[in-house]
Amino acid sequence: VAGLQCQHYIQALQSEANQALNEYVKMIHRGDSARFAKLFLALSMLRSINANVVAGLFFKPVIGAVNMEELLLEMFYGK
Repeated sequence: VAGLQCQHYIQALQSEANQALNEYVKMIHRGDSARFAKLFLALSMLRSINANVVAGLFFKPVIGAVNMEELLLEMFYGK
């Protein structure tokens, strides 16, 4: 992401989140060793979807038209 600050910190958080998800998936779906890989692949494909499309599909019916960037900033920073 252009202009991203604290890249190393964010990469560490991503790595930690991936590890936690992997551990959770292994615990819940003990018989499916490939489940995390499938889930990780599906999640990575979601990155190619435009944020406005996601907002339109999931948020518009509930809270109306919303700018995802503004919504996230408001959620994280209370702006």
